[in-house]
Order: sequence, then structure tokens, then C-alpha cells
Amino acid sequence: MIIPDSTVVGIRFYFTPCFIKKVIENIINYLLISKLATEFFSSVISRPYKCLYIVNMLAKYREQIIAYTCIFLAYAISFSTAFIFILYFEKEQSMLQETFYASIVATVMIFLFSILFRNASFYDPYWSIAPFAICFYWTTMTQMHYSLRFDFLLLSFLAWGFRLTANWLKRWNGLKHQDWRYTELKSNAGIFYPFVNLFGIHLFPTAIVFLCMLPVYFAVRQPLYDTGFIDVVAFMVCLTATIIELVADEQQRIFRENRKSEEEFCYTGLWRYSRHPNYFGEVLFWWGIYLFVLHANLNFWWTIIGPVAMTLMFFFVSIPMMEQHLLKKYPNYVGYRIHVSMLVPWF
Repeated sequence: MIIPDSTVVGIRFYFTPCFIKKVIENIINYLLISKLATEFFSSVISRPYKCLYIVNMLAKYREQIIAYTCIFLAYAISFSTAFIFILYFEKEQSMLQETFYASIVATVMIFLFSILFRNASFYDPYWSIAPFAICFYWTTMTQMHYSLRFDFLLLSFLAWGFRLTANWLKRWNGLKHQDWRYTELKSNAGIFYPFVNLFGIHLFPTAIVFLCMLPVYFAVRQPLYDTGFIDVVAFMVCLTATIIELVADEQQRIFRENRKSEEEFCYTGLWRYSRHPNYFGEVLFWWGIYLFVLHANLNFWWTIIGPVAMTLMFFFVSIPMMEQHLLKKYPNYVGYRIHVSMLVPWF
């Protein structure tokens, strides 16, 4: 039987990324509507006002619910794919190698979702979710006896990751909202944007995060000493860094809600002593993570390449890009740069 060319063209048309994205959104819409209808008819008689309130709230935040559901599905599929990869990976390789390859697999899966939805911001949660998942995997699979160091590391990543993810959720406005940095990179890269998207936006940060996770691996897998005073100091540094980021974000949020003009920028609180206190907290956190390996096994001091790479990325990529953006947006930012430290808070 010969299939007409028009049918082949039709099949190709229907299975484009746009069609697949539409199918996913329609499925989510159907599930939401079905669940909403079930809840409505089951409670309309006993609690009509409460049910009406739920209907109004779901209708109001429908787009956000769909967006967050898409993100959840993307990460569930990506991390499941990475886990399956680990299960069938050559066991002759070290756990460090298999975790690295699994991270690449998960990142590529997220990249495919970002292409599908035409939104590179799909990658943003990876930065805050992956470190805890990797740390949990290493501490769970280690053959070493239980150590309080494991709890310090897991709690550090949990607190830090929760704050960072919550902050992203507050600022992300849905599937149509993409971080301005990615939009700018797309505009500047032109036809080369797919390569910039894969290697610059996705794989490069994944590699930096994995370098920063090296101290964790050796502190958990090959320790010479049990938990000690330096571990406590490392834990306190990580918590302090997380608190600095939290306070800086809240001060920025409160300022934006109360400012009288869009041309005003925050220069009070922590922002009075550092132009980027949230970035300072981020860099400080990874130096705190590095401290864990110094007591566990000093032979792996060379894993300092992780926090050094993170620091250099902020100094030469993240901060310059943000500064150029702020100079265009706020005319008075030039004077602020002269009097306030760039990263490390200074009086």
C-alpha cells in the first residue's frame, strides 16, 4: 500500500515540537478541569462558598499552575532518565564518573524541554535542585559508617536549595516568561543561539556545579577523619551564606514593592555594603562546602578548583552581565558603583 505524500506531510506536521507542547498543555488542562469538576460536584451541596472560592482561585492562577506542572514533569522525567542511566551504567566506572554522566543526561533532557517550550528558564531550577539530589545519592550509597557530616551537608543543601528554588518560583511568571539574560544571549548570538543555549546556558553551569560538588564526594566517600570542629564551621558558613541570600532577596523585594519610581534601585540594608550581596552569599556557600573536605581528607585539597571556578564565573560572567543591564536600566547606578563594593560587603 502506498501512502500519499499529503498524508506523510500531515504526519510530519502534527508531530512537530509545537504540536507536542500543545498536547502536553491540553492534557494538563484536562486533568485540572476534571479534578476541579469532581471537587465541585462533591462539595457544592455541603460547602458551596468554599467550593466557589476554590474555583475562583484556580481560575485566577490557571496559567501558573500549568507552568509549574510542566516544570515538575520536565524535572521528574529528566531525573528519572538520569537514574535509569545510572542503573544500566557500566559498574567498572567510579560513582563520581557515573554521576557526572547522569548529570549531563539530565541537563540534556531539560535542554530538550526548553527547546520544546521555547523557554531556557526551564534550566533555572536545576542549579538549586541537582546539588541536593547528588549529595543525597552519594551519602545514601556510601559504604562508610554514618557520620554527622552527612547531615550537615544534606541540611546545608536543603536550606540553600529551598531558598533558591522559592525565590525563582516567586519571580518566574510562567511559560511565556524567560530570564532577560537568556533573551539577550539569544538576540546577540543570532543563528548560533542553539549552541549557546546548549553549551552556555545548560551544560556550562552544570559543569561548574559538578566541580563544586567534588569536595562533597571525597568528604563523603573517602574520609580519613570523622566529624570535627571544621565540619561545624563549614556548616555555619553555609547557613550564614544562605541567610545572607535570603535577607538580600527580601530587602530587594520589599524595596521594589514600595519604590515610587521604576528608576530607583535598592541601596539600603545589605545592598548598602555590596552591589551584589545575593551573589556574595552564593559564592560564600560554595566555599563553605569546600571546607568539609579539608577536615575529612586533606589529600583532596585540590578540589578547591570548584569554589574557585564558581568565584571566577561570578566575577567574569554573571556580575559583568548584570552590571551592564543595571547601567542601562538605572541612570544613577554609575555613582552607586563608585561608592559601593562590587561583591564582598565593605564598610
